[in-house]
Amino acid sequence: MDELRKIRKEEIEMVFRWLSQPEHKEIFGDPFDWKEEMETHAEKDSWLQHFIFEIENEPAGFCQFYDCTKAGEGPWENEAKGTYGIDFLLLKNFRGQGKAQRMLHLLLDTIRENTDALNVIADPDAENHASISILRKIGFKKEDNGLFKKQL
Repeated sequence: MDELRKIRKEEIEMVFRWLSQPEHKEIFGDPFDWKEEMETHAEKDSWLQHFIFEIENEPAGFCQFYDCTKAGEGPWENEAKGTYGIDFLLLKNFRGQGKAQRMLHLLLDTIRENTDALNVIADPDAENHASISILRKIGFKKEDNGLFKKQL
């Protein structure tokens, strides 16, 4: 069974190791920044929430959502109130099975149930064709500013 749940503090190091892998570091940037962010917000009700995606009780990926109005500088900074951003990572050995779509459906359901979100955006790396394809499959459309957006 697939499950999305809030990250626990003891799992932050695991996600840090995932994000430190060269193929992930290239897309996500400095893993130390991510680690610090997770340590600040883990296990709290915050404008930024981190999750572990599990398949049959095995960690298979990581994702997050954040309130764009509180996230600071970035391509999302001019988004209207009610817009939330997402980031996601599915481990390589779980790809090609529709699991990334499943993880994102669970994340979107979580956003709908727990926020005032009207729209969700994603800012995938332009060379990350797999993520772009998944976003399009679940209804995200590319905006003029380069962000992918979906109305909830």
